[in-house]
Formats: sequence, C-alpha cells, structure tokens
Amino acid sequence: MELAKDLELDGLFEVRQPPGSNPVVAAENISAHYPFSKERALDNVTFKLMPGELVALVGPNGAGKSTLFNILSGVNRRYSGKLAIEGATLAEKQRSSCVTYMPQEGQIDWDYPILVQDVVTLGLYGMVRNQRWRRLFGLSDYSQEHRASALRALQAVEMEALSDRDIGTLSGGQKKRVFLARALAQQARLLLLDEPLAGVDQRSEDVIVKVLAQMAAQGATVFMASHDIAGARHYANRILLLNKRIIGMGPPEDVINETMLNKVFGRSLHFF
Repeated sequence: MELAKDLELDGLFEVRQPPGSNPVVAAENISAHYPFSKERALDNVTFKLMPGELVALVGPNGAGKSTLFNILSGVNRRYSGKLAIEGATLAEKQRSSCVTYMPQEGQIDWDYPILVQDVVTLGLYGMVRNQRWRRLFGLSDYSQEHRASALRALQAVEMEALSDRDIGTLSGGQKKRVFLARALAQQARLLLLDEPLAGVDQRSEDVIVKVLAQMAAQGATVFMASHDIAGARHYANRILLLNKRIIGMGPPEDVINETMLNKVFGRSLHFF
C-alpha cells in the first residue's frame, strides 16, 4: 500500500495504537431488515477490524453496505447481534469522538449555511464537551488552538485556501476532503467512509487515498466502501466482500479473483 510521502501528518494526527492490540470493531452476527420489510439487508455478518488497517468494503448495489455503515456509526440502531468498538459500546465511544462517519453525498444537506472551517472545527465537539466547565456549546466555545488545529487539517487535504467558503459551494471531491480534514482534526481512531471516492476528481482521489493510507499507517482504522475494485487491490490491506452476508474477507490477492467476484456480484467482472 502506497503511503503519502508528500502529505505530512506528524504533529497533526498521531494515534499510533500498539501492534497486536485488541480489535477496534468486533461485529458478531449482525442482522438487519429493510424498513417496513421482512427482507434482510444484512444476514449474520461477523468480522473484526484491527488498528492500522485500511479495509475496503466491496459489493453490488443493495448489498447492505450503507446499512452496515449506518449501524457502525449509530445512525441505525434497529439490528440484532453484538457490536463493540474498542471493547465498549458504540454510545460510549461516540461521546469520545473517536468515530467519524462520512456518508454518501446524497445523504447530507448541503444547503445548510456553514463555512468550511466551521465544519472541521465542529468535529472537535467531543473535546470541547469534555471541558466540564462549559455548559452551552457554540462556535465561540472553541479556542484559538481548536481553530488552528482545524486549519492545519484543511492544509493537509489542500483545502485551507477555501476555509472561508460556504460548504455548499464546493465540488463533490472538495466536500469529501473537508470531511476528511474533520476526521484528522478530531483524532478519529475509526473512520467509516461510504463511497468516499465516488464522483470525485483525480486530484481529490489522490489526496483522499494518500491521507487515508497515512492515517492507517499511524494507527487509525479505515473502513471504506468502494466500487473501484482495481484501485482497492492497491491501497487496501484487506477487502471485505459483502452481499447481505460476508462472501469473503482477506488480503486483496486472496479475495479479488474471478471466482470470489462471481460469488458476490453473480457475474464475472473485468477488474484489471
């Protein structure tokens, strides 16, 4: 996996979890149904994600990828099975801001008037909230240090020049870089990314992949859905093939082949 050599995150993002530590995500027999339906969106899904991994989630439309992300992020609580984040409940970990979630672009209201730098700064809410003397939270509660951290994160994803722009005026790739900067600023140890490379320009894709690779190298766990099977073979440590149930999970060279892809997609694919 290629690491970012022209993007310096030292001093900005330093998770560095020890090797061989416990799973960041432990999902056991996770099942869920589509709303108002008896049809299962996920069927007894069991897997673990370790510190320092970049894992690509691959499967066809309707495979349950977004449902899985909604469960892992706490958006969807209507599921059966067991889920632990760093050995604790998701609710406990959400309060510490260690989990960040980037949904698909269509699930976000981009008309809400907010500046790019404020999107990133608000990612530090968990840090501000832990200061017990604060009772009301607005942008005035964030210190100059918080704002400086947000600007450094925007610089890492090459978006500092647009920090005073309204988020709704940015391109799709630029918006995704801003949300990646937010994850950097909040020191997120688990990144959940639903199609972060869909519809982005080549420069944005290069920046996103390089930053994610370096975050993983520094101990973060990156779990991202992708339709780019050929690309995933190069940047992912492991690939999880999903079609409502897990078809396979392992290193790219073990699961990206004609037999496995035929099982998950129901047809052969040309991916080289």
